[in-house]
Amino acid sequence: MSSRTSSAPPLGFPDVVAGIERRQPTEAERQFFFKRRDVPGYAASDNRFVLNPYSALSAKELRAVALNEAARIHIRTNPDLKPNFDLTKEQRDNLSGADYKNAPPADRLATIAARLLSGDPTGGDPTAAQIKFIEKLRGAMGLGPSRGLLTYPRPRVPGGLLSP
Repeated sequence: MSSRTSSAPPLGFPDVVAGIERRQPTEAERQFFFKRRDVPGYAASDNRFVLNPYSALSAKELRAVALNEAARIHIRTNPDLKPNFDLTKEQRDNLSGADYKNAPPADRLATIAARLLSGDPTGGDPTAAQIKFIEKLRGAMGLGPSRGLLTYPRPRVPGGLLSP
């Protein structure tokens, strides 16, 4: 892993992921990211994603973060993409930290869906209802079907960017 110290993305990093634009962090966001290097990026309120310029993640991991944040924006902006599934105990436990403990239920569901889609292991093992939603989300994002690969429990979502 490399320790990046500028807002420049890795060489060849896309400006648009699944139709969602990446933008540079504002000064306030840079200050936040400097203090919270554990936060690799976020889906901004302007419906663009922002990556942490101080993140030590690899280019491959940052692509997964970008896909995760793009998925959150698609869920936020598309009224036909409202997650309606139950979380597993493992997923609820993974969201019990300070950042998500008091988040609205819709945000918690979107977080898990985006994590599963991008291959983030903290998404937990997907249920059948979650797989169905992720397939719909993939289609809405223009990613195409996963060809049934979502039925395997680990890696979390084969075909996700963090899959081996």
